[in-house]
Amino acid sequence: WASVLRPNVDTAIDATCGNGHDSVAIAKLLFVNEETTKHEQQRCCYSQLLCLDVQQKACENTRMMLQETLSSEAGLEDYYRTRVQVLHASHEVLPRPTNTSSVGLVVYNLGWLPNNNNNINNKCNDNTTTTTGDGKECVTTMETTIASLADAVLLLRVGGMLRVVTY
Repeated sequence: WASVLRPNVDTAIDATCGNGHDSVAIAKLLFVNEETTKHEQQRCCYSQLLCLDVQQKACENTRMMLQETLSSEAGLEDYYRTRVQVLHASHEVLPRPTNTSSVGLVVYNLGWLPNNNNNINNKCNDNTTTTTGDGKECVTTMETTIASLADAVLLLRVGGMLRVVTY
């Protein structure tokens, strides 16, 4: 991802943010101290990280991981509040960034929410509720994923990357 993303310029979309590990890795690549890339900022607006998942628990996990990570990095305290969105939504139609020509990376992990076996209720984005909490009742479908992949391809800038992991 480091060879593709332009820090403080590109936008990245984590279309299935899960527990937030990919989101954190992407944030560390996107959001570098602005003093080091001032000349790049003058060319473009700013980087954004858009994270989404159909499971409420996944969104909560991602928010927590990003807040902890960005607040502990020097010079990045305000990035979570100003440049990150974590959305409880299906990836069927991807959210549009402020600068639609700057999408450098879209990532997907297709499967279930790892380590979500604590038997708590987990709201899906269609307002249904899973009862076992194992993360396997509230998953994306083949139809929504195909629509999302087509959307992602159209959003990516020239030289951008689409990454899909299935399990």
